Amino acid sequence: MNDSDFIDTHYENLLRFCKSLAYSYEEAEEIFQETMLRATMNYLLLSTLKKYQVKSWLFRVAKNYYIDRLRKTDKEEELDEASEMEIIGLENLPTSEFESMVSGLPEKFQLVVRYKYYCGYDSREIANLLNIPMGTVRSRLHLSLNKIKENLED
Repeated sequence: MNDSDFIDTHYENLLRFCKSLAYSYEEAEEIFQETMLRATMNYLLLSTLKKYQVKSWLFRVAKNYYIDRLRKTDKEEELDEASEMEIIGLENLPTSEFESMVSGLPEKFQLVVRYKYYCGYDSREIANLLNIPMGTVRSRLHLSLNKIKENLED
């Protein structure tokens, strides 16, 4: 079986499985691509397995990769978000003063800050709500908090 036949054989079922794991189509594609890359790297092993064993192997690799991504993302969010206001020194700022500072930010920054600190959403949820990358959400949060800190120091 060549690479093209291998992909054609497993494409639909594996992609459907990846979609069932992921929050978005892009994330499902990422899981699918990583799984197929790992399959390519282990082609000699897979060529010795029966078809149902290959399918099981692919699904297990996809699921493990998805779980690893979740763990990594959760750890990053805990580090990035939980203590950012503490690091910047805004944890004791009165709510009314914080709100007036947030109101002075550009609207796209206000939305991210309000979703995070008033609604309690995490970066992934905000990214999904606003249809922007999670890195953009984190960047806007960081820039917003730094701007608020600068305004307080003035």
